[in-house]
Amino acid sequence: MDAARAEGTGPTPRGECSGIYDSTHDRLVVFGGYDPTSAVNDVWAFSFASGTWTQVNAAGTPPPVTVAHSAIYDASRDRMVVFGGLRDAAAFTGDVWTLSLGATPTWTMLSPAGTAPSPRYDHTAIYDARATG
Repeated sequence: MDAARAEGTGPTPRGECSGIYDSTHDRLVVFGGYDPTSAVNDVWAFSFASGTWTQVNAAGTPPPVTVAHSAIYDASRDRMVVFGGLRDAAAFTGDVWTLSLGATPTWTMLSPAGTAPSPRYDHTAIYDARATG
């Protein structure tokens, strides 16, 4: 076990999570995944300035426990956007969730217009702000 976990100062080791670089706050934000015992839907932030982890206790209803999702950072709206993933053993999802990253982080489920991509997991996503105008 690493020193940060031994002291209880960081997230449990995990896989199948998503992470973004929050350039506004100069930090890494990690959501969900599998820890050594189960799937989780917690959020952790690593500050590059202080070198410390902090658990993000967000308002709102969080996404259901989902793994193998993707996430992007939307700097113009200061939020993380999470898409898709796998729930339970075989339930793919196409849900879209946002986590605002300001003073009061809050989860919100989006209902985008138009034809959605099929539900999926183990995928990647990128966001190019220049392409959106």
